[in-house]
Amino acid sequence: MTPITCPSCNAETSSEYNFCLNCDGQIKCLNPGCNKLLIAGKTFCFGCGQPLPSKSLDTQANRYVRKIDQKGRDYHEYTEFSVSDDAVRELAPFIVGQMNSRPPQRVVYQTRGNGSPGASHGSQDGGALQGHEAPQLPAKADEAPQSEQDHEGVTDEGKKEVKEQPREGALRYFIRDGDYLVAKQKDFKGKSWKFQQKHFILLYASAYPQFFEKPVPSKEHLKTAAQKSHVYDTNNFANYLNQTVRRELTEVSNGFAVTDDGEKEIKKIIALIEDEKAKAGYPYWDRSSAGPAKNSRLSKGERDTIKEWAKDKVHLGKLDVRDISSPRDYALVALWIITVHLKKAEAVRWNHAYYYYKEKYKAISATPNAFRKSLGRKINEKYFKKSGEEFYLTSDGRKQVEGWIAGKPIEKTADEGDEDE
Repeated sequence: MTPITCPSCNAETSSEYNFCLNCDGQIKCLNPGCNKLLIAGKTFCFGCGQPLPSKSLDTQANRYVRKIDQKGRDYHEYTEFSVSDDAVRELAPFIVGQMNSRPPQRVVYQTRGNGSPGASHGSQDGGALQGHEAPQLPAKADEAPQSEQDHEGVTDEGKKEVKEQPREGALRYFIRDGDYLVAKQKDFKGKSWKFQQKHFILLYASAYPQFFEKPVPSKEHLKTAAQKSHVYDTNNFANYLNQTVRRELTEVSNGFAVTDDGEKEIKKIIALIEDEKAKAGYPYWDRSSAGPAKNSRLSKGERDTIKEWAKDKVHLGKLDVRDISSPRDYALVALWIITVHLKKAEAVRWNHAYYYYKEKYKAISATPNAFRKSLGRKINEKYFKKSGEEFYLTSDGRKQVEGWIAGKPIEKTADEGDEDE
């Protein structure tokens, strides 16, 4: 069978049919002795002259409007569509059934022209369908949203209390503020200042698409969002953000989206926040703002000395400096080269070791603050000793580096970051 084109909607239908499979319109004359194709817009068959059934003139659409607003934690949706009177008759039982199976909402549908069944705004009895009271909503899109009392409890006889639906996932921890979200709480159960910020970044990246239906647009947006929520460390936030992007977010054409690994991490964070017995996170809100690392600047003479040190060849055997990632391990290698391998000094200040490593190998992911703090941590006492303002390696520190040089793999250590002690 060859396809033929419907004169009403231009859809193709098999020639074995007299009516369109798409719009149900007549496409061929029903006179047994004719059966010619009909011509669009004509009221009779041009083959035999037989008049065609007239179509209903009641084609004016009826508008269905549902308004949603957000005030504080109350979130209301806005929906609008138009249907014909015939569609209203078909949809009315379904609409009423849906309204009776969920918390009451103010919904109205109106017909126009011939007064076919439908509810008019403010009518109690005119909107009854199949024994059900017609739900009410403003009939015009620019009418005011439903009153607050409809969300707060029973106001009129026969009305049921309407409770706000609980928000799911990360959505519950934020409210909208223009083009941004603002956190509704301080504690994201991060064990340190660093992880409080990383938890915030992940939850924000998860909640944002649910509010705006698009990914977080940029790193700069995340930075501003953290500032607006006062979850921002001036010295180190960019570093934490980059780490999170590498591990739990992915860059897409219009921003950053959460990866599968990120979703798993978000579930863990939410579980921690919701666990009333879980330990409270680091109280960064009581933290004095951290300044830059002390004594980080070098004089011209010190810079020249470090550049001279960096010219000497260094043999690290099987140790690949690209495998180093933690501040502690950078400090171990830098001190070993300067004090043990090259014997430039018995002990050095932390910033001499840091900037030597940076001059020699160019790339170092640890910040000056993280490098400095790793030398003073109690957990690292077995590797580093201090004499005045200068540091040197213990025997354990030397053995650790020499083990790497001999081929022992570098074990992944806890990510120390730049958080306070």
